[in-house]
Amino acid sequence: MPAAAVLFLQAEHDGAIYGATGQHAHGFWLRSWRDFGVEAGDALGDRLHDERPMRQFTVSPLLGLTNVRHGQTLVEAGDVTRLRITALDDLTQSSLLGNWLVKLPARVTFAGIAWRVRRLGLAASDDPAAGYDTYAGLRDRHRDGGGGRRPARWAVSFESPLAFHLRDGNCLPFPLPGLLVAGWLNRWNEYSPVALLAADDTTPAFLRRVEAGLRISQYRLKTVSFRFRHEGPDGRRSREVPQIGCVGEATFDGAALEPADQAAVATLVDFAFFCGSGHHTTMGMGQTVGIRQ
Repeated sequence: MPAAAVLFLQAEHDGAIYGATGQHAHGFWLRSWRDFGVEAGDALGDRLHDERPMRQFTVSPLLGLTNVRHGQTLVEAGDVTRLRITALDDLTQSSLLGNWLVKLPARVTFAGIAWRVRRLGLAASDDPAAGYDTYAGLRDRHRDGGGGRRPARWAVSFESPLAFHLRDGNCLPFPLPGLLVAGWLNRWNEYSPVALLAADDTTPAFLRRVEAGLRISQYRLKTVSFRFRHEGPDGRRSREVPQIGCVGEATFDGAALEPADQAAVATLVDFAFFCGSGHHTTMGMGQTVGIRQ
């Protein structure tokens, strides 16, 4: 069952966070399973640290901190930020909601700053970025019109930088429809217990139809740059890796798609709320929200 939880954190002192806050949040999430004494079980522990290209969770950057200068995010005592964590499979979801949040202390320290946990958001009524669903519920909502008119246009907001790692090694900081849908579908196929496509359909065939029939009709995007820091081997000096991505909104038109494909795309747009878009979604990139039309 996909789920999203939001932590509201308040800084207890002034400080500066160097580099991407999503990378710091990612490290906090992984270390905290040990630091909080959470009994997650060997299966989840191994999966959180494995090297699979698709992970079963996403971690946001520190949302709402806007004072960024020369690669540093400046924080003042009393500043409030939100940290959003999503789970894509049942094991991670149950461990997140049933173990991790229960053991979360009132005060945490990461990125060199002590934060007080002010409150948690577990449902949309707590915060629009929180919530949960089922894969069957996401799929069936748009089948046969979902009890209403099936959408053929979708507006999507990229809340943190989006980029795609291409096969030639380059990065593309733009939401091409085919790349977006392929990434969402791959994550769905990896973690969903229910199939999205019909039994006689295939992923390659569906993606070919999406490439031909889904287009971007308008967008309001800007590129942003930041840096990931990687520790050097054997205690050597860390190195910085420049990153680039786009944030903002884009609208996609699927009027040329068949109704079944429109339903599948609509489901994947909803699923993107949990799985994110593009690469490095476990380190703050690609936070995605569908905008109701």
